[in-house]
Amino acid sequence: LDHNLYRSTGELWVPPGGRGVFGGQVVAQALAAASNTVPNNYRIHSLHSYFVQASQGTMPILYQVERVREGTTFCTRIVKAIQRGQCCFSLMCSFQAPRENGPVHQEPMPDVPPPEALLSDSERFQQWANSGAGSYAFYSYAKVKAEKYSPAEIRLCNPPSVRDTLIQTSKPPRTNAWIRFKEKLDSPSCYASALAYCSDFLLVVPPALPHGLTVFSNPRRLALCVSLDHSIWFHAPFDPNEWLLYSMQSPRTADGRGLAFGYVYNQSGTLVATISQECTLVDHDTPSEFQVDPITLLPLENKSRKSVKATSGKVPQTPKARL
Repeated sequence: LDHNLYRSTGELWVPPGGRGVFGGQVVAQALAAASNTVPNNYRIHSLHSYFVQASQGTMPILYQVERVREGTTFCTRIVKAIQRGQCCFSLMCSFQAPRENGPVHQEPMPDVPPPEALLSDSERFQQWANSGAGSYAFYSYAKVKAEKYSPAEIRLCNPPSVRDTLIQTSKPPRTNAWIRFKEKLDSPSCYASALAYCSDFLLVVPPALPHGLTVFSNPRRLALCVSLDHSIWFHAPFDPNEWLLYSMQSPRTADGRGLAFGYVYNQSGTLVATISQECTLVDHDTPSEFQVDPITLLPLENKSRKSVKATSGKVPQTPKARL
C-alpha cells in the first residue's frame, strides 16, 4: 500500500467457534510483511508476538512495519496489525545476516512412529464421526473436521481416543505430531511464514492434557482457550513441504493460563525451531447438550443424527502472505 504498510488480501480464516482470525495466519502475515523490508540475505532468527484483541475476519488487516534497527549483522522490525484504527496484534522480530557456524548442540529428537504409520487428522475425525458416540454437536464437529480443507496436514503420534475426548481423562502434559504444509511453496522466503502458520494449530493442547479438558469433555469442558502470545526461534533451514516432527510439552497451567513449548525437528533429527505460547484455559460444567453416559458414551439428550454437510465457513488462507 505504501512504504512499510501492507494489507492482507484473500480470506481471513476464523476457525469454527473461534472468536477471531486464526492466530497462526496473523503471525505468518506479519512476519511476511517484516521480511519484505530486509535485505534478501538476511534470515529470520526469532520473533515474539502478542495477540492484543481478536482480529475480525470480515475486513482486511493492515500491517504497519517499523524499521527499528539496520545493522551489519542484525535487523530488527516491529509490526503492528491494525483493524478499525486499533492495534489487534503486535510482533517484534530479528533477522540475521549469514555467518560462520560456531559451537552447536541440541536436544535429541524424540523416538516416535514415522508419519506413514499414522492416521491423518481427517481420517481420525472420520472415525470419530462413524463411532456413534457423543452428542449431535460432537458428530457435527467431527464431520466438519474430517471433510474441511486445511493447508496443514497433521498426524498425531499418540492421538486421543473418542473416550479420552468425551470423558475427562488425565494425561501427561506432552504430545508429538508430524506436520507438513500441503501447498507447494515455490520460494524459501515463504518457509518461515508457513511454519509460523502451522505452529499455532496444536500448542494449546498440552496445557489441557493433565486436566482431561476438551471442548466436549464430561463433566467439565474447555470453555475458552485463546492464544495470548507466540514466540518462535528459528535454528536451521527446513522445508515445510516435508514432514516435520512437532514435539510439545507444558511445564505449568495456573490462574486461567497455560504455558507450552514446542520443538520442531526435520526427519534427519535436526532441531530447526523452538516455539513457546501462553494461552487462556477456562473450564466450565459441561452443558446438557454435550453430556454423555460415561459407560456407553451415548448422549444423555437423545437427538437424531441427521446427515451433516460439512462446511467450515471460509477456507483457511495459506501463509504465502498475500499482502
